[in-house]
Amino acid sequence: MYKQTLNESCKSSFPCNNRRCLGNNDTSLIIVVVEVVVVEIVVHVVVEVVVVGVVIVVVLVVEVVVEVVVEEVVVVVVVVVVVVVVVVVVVVVVVERSSSS
Repeated sequence: MYKQTLNESCKSSFPCNNRRCLGNNDTSLIIVVVEVVVVEIVVHVVVEVVVVGVVIVVVLVVEVVVEVVVEEVVVVVVVVVVVVVVVVVVVVVVVERSSSS
């Protein structure tokens, strides 16, 4: 595609001899190829950076969510254990008082 466009622009700018443009065609083609390669490299690097950034953000969000959920579960377990201990102590005290009377 680039080569065809380059040849068309070259033919319109320079006289042609044996289907080959006279002038700066080879240098222009090299510049276009280098530009395409550089653009491809930049695009790949940008895509990789974006993908890595998204993965890092997802991992951090999952870590925070898991941490919050684990903290909430620990708090709930501690509250349940405290309530059970208090109920057992109250039941034991009530049973002791009723048996002693």
